Amino acid sequence: MKPAITLICTFYITLLLLPQQSAFGQEQISKETDKSTKEKKSNKEKKEQEFNEREKAKLDKKLKSSTQTFPEKKKVDPTKTSEFAQLTADADKFFIHEHYKFALPLYLKILNTTPDDMVSNYRTGISYLHTTDKSQAVSYLEKAQKLDLKKQHLDLEYFLGRAYHHKHEFDNAISHYELYKRTLNVKHEHERELANEMDRFIKECKAGKILVAKPTGSTVEHVGAKVNSPYSEKYPLITSDGKVIYFSSGRPHTKGGQLDPTSKQYYDDIYFSVNTNGEWSPAKQIDTTVNTSGHDEPLAISFDGYKMFVQNSDAEGDILWTEKKDNIWSKPLEMTDKINTPDFEEGACLSPDGKTFYFSSDKEDGLGGLDLYYSKLQPDGSWSAAVNMGAQINTPYDEEDPFLLGDGKTFYFSSNGHNTIGGYDIFVTRFEQSKGGWTVPENMGYPINSADDEVHISWTADGKKGYYSEDNENGFGNEDIYSVSLDVAPKVSELVKPVEPLAEQRQVATLISKGDTPSGFTASTNSTEKSLANVRPTDISCPKVGEILKDRVHFALNENYTLTEYSKNKILNVIKLMESCPSAKIEIEGFSDNFGDHAKNYLLISKKRAEAVYEFMVRKGIAKERLKVMPFEETPREGSSNTEGNIKNRRVEFKVLEN
Repeated sequence: MKPAITLICTFYITLLLLPQQSAFGQEQISKETDKSTKEKKSNKEKKEQEFNEREKAKLDKKLKSSTQTFPEKKKVDPTKTSEFAQLTADADKFFIHEHYKFALPLYLKILNTTPDDMVSNYRTGISYLHTTDKSQAVSYLEKAQKLDLKKQHLDLEYFLGRAYHHKHEFDNAISHYELYKRTLNVKHEHERELANEMDRFIKECKAGKILVAKPTGSTVEHVGAKVNSPYSEKYPLITSDGKVIYFSSGRPHTKGGQLDPTSKQYYDDIYFSVNTNGEWSPAKQIDTTVNTSGHDEPLAISFDGYKMFVQNSDAEGDILWTEKKDNIWSKPLEMTDKINTPDFEEGACLSPDGKTFYFSSDKEDGLGGLDLYYSKLQPDGSWSAAVNMGAQINTPYDEEDPFLLGDGKTFYFSSNGHNTIGGYDIFVTRFEQSKGGWTVPENMGYPINSADDEVHISWTADGKKGYYSEDNENGFGNEDIYSVSLDVAPKVSELVKPVEPLAEQRQVATLISKGDTPSGFTASTNSTEKSLANVRPTDISCPKVGEILKDRVHFALNENYTLTEYSKNKILNVIKLMESCPSAKIEIEGFSDNFGDHAKNYLLISKKRAEAVYEFMVRKGIAKERLKVMPFEETPREGSSNTEGNIKNRRVEFKVLEN
């Protein structure tokens, strides 16, 4: 009974619980279904996300493949490029050939890349010293000196002295000159000569301090663009009435239109300009009969304006004469050998009365360098032997560019001796009849004179207006012509009356050689090839073939080719020997030192030195075929390559090829 009852109870309980279980089951199923749905949805979203990521990756890859990409460039040292190497080579080439105008912009470009390069600063400063803007040299030379840690360029003190000198900072200049002087070994003759040159520069600075501190009331004005140009203008000649100015200029349209291979500047022609109502006309070339394809320079003009004295490249240091007829200048002819010699003549002046001819020459009987001479017209129409104007006028240095005012007594000239401010200054002296001589030359003072070169002054007959050429920062480029008005004009109370044109024509014509050739010379109206008719003296022993002569020429600086007076005397000894031994032929051997870092240029330096000596000897009358130029690379003497040895290495020697 009990089991049956238990079974019945279980049945009913099951019936009562069945709906609840069904609901629970459904709920459980629903939960499981929802879970499954969520999982499916999550999986779908995950798959969609993975798909999107794959598609994005494909798209990125596609975009990258469609875009050209380059590897990142490595930084290149600009100083290692072929362009920079060529720039440096060009700059060095111009510099070593003394073409500073072309070297300067290249070095400035180099310094834009390597501002702390010592050599480039050094050469930039030196290049500026050879331009119109010399004051710019100071900053570059000062920087070069700071960068020269090994003190290889002792000449920096010299160049800094020159830079401050041109800047009229005289105390600074003196300081550097004195420092440079201390580096010189005065036991050597050529070093002693250089020390003397420093003393001379210091003397100029002391004179400059006095003259610049007390400027005169004179005015100096640039003549303007009708006469001046970006090229060089020099040797101005003003006619006595002030209406026409003649000058030389190297411009692209000069006769021949060629460049001088030495200077890389155009050859000079003679130009003129006419003044009308205070205005100068545009400059024009004079008749092409006077101008040649080489250099042509006017030296002097007669009081009446019809005779001109000129020089050209063909004459090689002789003075020529031309005459204007019907506004046409005649072909220039050489002057008498009483004036022209185998030496170098330049600068000229004919007195207002046409009876005295003044000129400069470096003849051996002078006081040193170029001296001023005069020749007098003789009763028979010939000219006297030239007479040196004496120590009152001439110095051991150069005096040139004479000019006599219309009074026949007031005499101007240029000199780098006397009490100059620096370089060439213009001086004035007056002839005192009572004393029979010239007064002590007076420096015309500042602002007419400066530390730059003031040369070749020319005046109107009354001395109220003068013209000279100068290379300074106020010009258009290179030398320009400036006018001078004095604060106190010279007292020219009476002008010398010029001789009658026909008489003057006859007198000046006698300047041409007419059989009055000095003994021992052969004159020519077309060239200056004059040779001494020497016979070998029996007491002269000519050197043997292969012998090195004892006379040598030394140079103070490695990039300097200037011949000092001491050097010229050494060369003159060789010339005298060659004159005594007319069969002798000489090899001029140039050498350089090995000081500094200019090794690649030594051969050029050596050549320039030998050529400087060669040109001097040719000017002195030695035939070109008797000379041979031979440059060598640095060759230490006595096995030494130190400073002492380098002093001896900077030289030119003379070797006998034939005797």
